[in-house]
Amino acid sequence: MDNSVERSIKNYILSEFLAGEDPDYLRVSTPLISTGILDSMAVVKLLLFIEERLGVTIAPHEVTPEHLGNIASIVRLVRSKH
Repeated sequence: MDNSVERSIKNYILSEFLAGEDPDYLRVSTPLISTGILDSMAVVKLLLFIEERLGVTIAPHEVTPEHLGNIASIVRLVRSKH
């Protein structure tokens, strides 16, 4: 797994949606949608971040819990675009 992509996504989620939480709380396997860390607005913000900072566009059919369910799945999706 590309550590810079993983680190970038993790840091963004921590700063935007889990401010003040222990960084160790968020692991690559932590469920993001089912736990409520990401709601629909948070998903939109995350997609904008991925597009702007990582230069990757996520297609509408890829905006699913399968692709955005945890950091590991997000990193796999981003890497599949390169």
